[in-house]
Amino acid sequence: MFTIRVKKIVVAAIIGCNDDERRRRQNIEISYKIKVLDGERERLEESVDYDLLTQKIIDRVEKTDFKLLESLVDFVLDLIFENALVKEARAKITKPKALYMAKSASVSKKLKR
Repeated sequence: MFTIRVKKIVVAAIIGCNDDERRRRQNIEISYKIKVLDGERERLEESVDYDLLTQKIIDRVEKTDFKLLESLVDFVLDLIFENALVKEARAKITKPKALYMAKSASVSKKLKR
């Protein structure tokens, strides 16, 4: 099984419960790790195009409007599992400056098929 990791994709999104957070986009970081079965070498149809997957995540998340990081991480995992080759995935959403005295807050979740 192969493991593919993509770290800290910066996306501008509406995320949060406070009025200020609902009015303007803020940068969040999305990271994901996926596991796929070994396929034949150099057969693109047996691989996950992680560039395309990353762009899909960016495009779709920019159009969302979530209050909770937990809901957004579920949304990202749903996007990842649209590819039947993915057998396991972990996604992490980090919200920099979410808390006054902390560098960031994050939520992660792992799922298996």
